[in-house]
Amino acid sequence: MGEEIILDDFERAMLARWEEAFTFLRESKSIAETVTMLQRRFPQLSRRVLYKDVNSAMQLFGYVIKYSKEAMRNMTNDYAIDYLNRCRKSGDRNNEKAALAMLIKINKLEKDEEEGMDPNKMIAESPRIEIPEHVSSMIHALISNGSVNLMQLREKATLNLNERNDTVQPAPVTTGDSPST
Repeated sequence: MGEEIILDDFERAMLARWEEAFTFLRESKSIAETVTMLQRRFPQLSRRVLYKDVNSAMQLFGYVIKYSKEAMRNMTNDYAIDYLNRCRKSGDRNNEKAALAMLIKINKLEKDEEEGMDPNKMIAESPRIEIPEHVSSMIHALISNGSVNLMQLREKATLNLNERNDTVQPAPVTTGDSPST
């Protein structure tokens, strides 16, 4: 941030514990084992404080217990970009092509083109349209009369399906907001 921050003795001791916690965590890959190791190293501190130190170390230095594909992809991507830049500076065209191929493979750019829309597949595969049963019965009732009067279907009107004669009727219209007396 541009400002130099000077740590007091308490903060330096806490930072030292966090660094040791991170070192133990990298080796053991277990929070419980790390706390046990820290307890041997700092017997005057409670387990609660040591668990907090482990969590703080993971927040500060990173989570190293599980392997993260995204982190590995980012690290490899940075390496490939650095490799490409070094090849460009030295004028090494063969290795520059290899670095570009590595970047394309890491970011799976070749698969984007392969997975694009294929119009031939769209024609070969017929679309699947699912109509809910209640909508299907309303459609059948509308067209069973031989003609459809769309004026009956108002925007806010709900439809009532009369199952005896399969006709669709608009919902009853109410006037005003006051209850009828």
